[in-house]
Amino acid sequence: MGCSNLGVSEIDFNKKRHKEYEGDYILPEGLARRCELSNYYKISGQIIGEGASGQVCLGEKDNKKYAIKRIKKERIKYPNQTILEVEISLNISHKNIMNYIEVFEDLQYIDCVMDLGEGGDLFDFILNHPLGYLPDDIAIDLMIQMFEVLDYLHNQKHIIHRDLKPENILIYIDENNRPIIKLIDFGLATYIPKDNSKLNEVVGTRAYSAPEIIEKCGYREKIDEWATGVIMFNMLTGYEPFVGKTPSQLKDNIRFSKINFDLIKNEELRELDKKLLNRFVSKRISAKEGLEILNKIKSDQENENDNEKESLKNENSFIINKDKEAILVL
Repeated sequence: MGCSNLGVSEIDFNKKRHKEYEGDYILPEGLARRCELSNYYKISGQIIGEGASGQVCLGEKDNKKYAIKRIKKERIKYPNQTILEVEISLNISHKNIMNYIEVFEDLQYIDCVMDLGEGGDLFDFILNHPLGYLPDDIAIDLMIQMFEVLDYLHNQKHIIHRDLKPENILIYIDENNRPIIKLIDFGLATYIPKDNSKLNEVVGTRAYSAPEIIEKCGYREKIDEWATGVIMFNMLTGYEPFVGKTPSQLKDNIRFSKINFDLIKNEELRELDKKLLNRFVSKRISAKEGLEILNKIKSDQENENDNEKESLKNENSFIINKDKEAILVL
């Protein structure tokens, strides 16, 4: 059984695709191959993730393994959001975002083929660290990557993720033993309004929701910066900045409670997190501004370390040999 091979490289974001479609297909032509995934990929029974609308399983093609998000169409409550997720995911490309390869749709499933992520998520990465939180240098490196992704999404692609949290950030270790992030799950992502209007849908994970979402006063892309501030606090302390025994208490704490920034030991990082978790949206910094601040912090730390090494080298530049003569060690 064959299927149409439809190109997805060029999609007009401004074209209104979100309408009711005739027949049994949800995705419009141009976004998906309308046939069964099994025509092209061998599907493994190994489940590597699970959500409300389906599962993520292993797939294989030409001896290469992939992650395949299998969405059961009967479980889809909001078809337009599914269309938006696929459209956005196929048209973003960044080294710190999990890459979508292609999408299939048959009468039962929408199957999204993705690169296979290595390692676990950021939540486990923090939890499993011997300190219970991340050292400053590792946190800085990961946060720089986060800001680079957000700057790309907000300023180049005009996209808001709307569900940033440690569970949606995969971590793998590269050949230089450096942790690399891969942002996943654009199921709630949408476009930033072109005018100055605001979005009003209450979406996302409550503990990472910005005050303007909870207060239902409208929001734009800076909800992602707020969520990043929550993630940064968790990285540097091992704690959540906002907790509550009930959903109502959690909402109130996000809106009004005093944040214990003193738990962040590094003064410069503490001040940066305050700028991300500013309840006044107009005063909350952007990802681009955060990136500039972090790059300066990292540069200053590297210069300081170089100076310390040079000083140590000078202090130990002379040793005494067996004849008690000073020897210069270069």
